[in-house]
Amino acid sequence: MLYYTPTSTVRVTAQLVGVSGVVSQTRAVLETGIKQSTNVDYMWIPVTVPSDLLPTNYDLNVTAASPQQVLFSEIVKVGVAPKGPTVLVQTDKPVYKPGQTVRMRIVTLDFELKPYTGNVTVEISDGSGTKVQQWLDQSPVTGIVPLSLPLSDEPVAGTWNISVFALYPPQTEKSLVQKSCFQVKEYGKMYTTL
Repeated sequence: MLYYTPTSTVRVTAQLVGVSGVVSQTRAVLETGIKQSTNVDYMWIPVTVPSDLLPTNYDLNVTAASPQQVLFSEIVKVGVAPKGPTVLVQTDKPVYKPGQTVRMRIVTLDFELKPYTGNVTVEISDGSGTKVQQWLDQSPVTGIVPLSLPLSDEPVAGTWNISVFALYPPQTEKSLVQKSCFQVKEYGKMYTTL
């Protein structure tokens, strides 16, 4: 954010620059005489990220200049993340006992917050970190994958992890997109935290 009380017109330019050059540019003008309640003028400059931009690091170049001089110039590294799904993991409760069934649903949304149509892989690891269940290439129905895992009569106690993997185009392999957990406790055992 640029804070400046102008005595003349200030032109602000924000550029997103990659190895091939400028991929997006925004220009704005802060006019003389615009007063905010704090007696300081400021402005937000949105920079559009093209939808086909490869996920990597870019330079964000911001320059503010009056007709007489450059008032501000800054280059900052910014990362562009791939447009992959947003994943939420829900379980029917946070703590389970031996013999109970863990009921969960994986809610998947694409970058436009519409139901994700790609497949997801879900893995469950027990309290010792051992993978105990894997569901490969599950297809969400209207963005939801319902799953259940019956626990044995003597499961490993502790924190169990749910890991969800999905494809981020243009990648060709699935990446971890969400991790969640639940507790498994033995009957009669009470755990306290200090």
